[in-house]
Amino acid sequence: YFGRANAGLTSYGLDFSGLGVPVQRNFESAMDYYESVSVVSDNSGNVLYYTDGIFVYDASHQIMSGAPAQLQGTGNGTTASSVQGAYSLLKPGSQLEYYLFTSNAIDGAATGFRVSRIDMSLPGNGTTGNPLGEMVMSDSLLRTSASEMMTAYGNCGSDSVWVIAHKRQSWDFVRVLITKDGIQQVE
Repeated sequence: YFGRANAGLTSYGLDFSGLGVPVQRNFESAMDYYESVSVVSDNSGNVLYYTDGIFVYDASHQIMSGAPAQLQGTGNGTTASSVQGAYSLLKPGSQLEYYLFTSNAIDGAATGFRVSRIDMSLPGNGTTGNPLGEMVMSDSLLRTSASEMMTAYGNCGSDSVWVIAHKRQSWDFVRVLITKDGIQQVE
C-alpha cells in the first residue's frame, strides 16, 4: 500500500500475491496519510500488517489487536508527515515477530524514537487458524531525540541488525542493535 495521493482520496496499492504482473488495489487500505508508510507482507506477497506511523492495521484493515488507538506522540500528523517515520523489521531468527520503529517529522513536535513489537502468531482480530497478529508492546521510548529517515542493515556472518535513525536537528545518528534476543544496544 501507498499513502493517499491527494486530500480526499484513500490510499492505493499493488498485490504481488498472484503469478505474473502485480494487480492494482485501490480504495482498500485504511491509511489516510501520504508519507511514512510501512507495509509487511509474507513470502507470498500477502499483506500481514501496515501502518502510517500513527495507526497500525492488520490484514483485515482493522486497527491491530493490542495496538493503541493512536501511537504515542503521533498526533497532528507528526509521524505521518515524516519521510520515513515508520519502519518495520523482522526480528532476527524469527519468522513471526516484528519490530515497528516510529519517529516524528523534523518540523513536528519532539516525540522521540520509539519501538513497538508485533507477534503475527497471535490470533488478534482473526482466529487461531487464521491469525492476524497482535501488538504485544507499544511505544517504548528508545531516545528522546530522533527524526525522520530510518534504515537498517544486517551484519554479514551474524544474525544481528542495526537500525539507523537521525537525531533531531543534528548531524548525529542513532543506532539500535537487534539480535535474536531482542534489542541489545541503543546509541
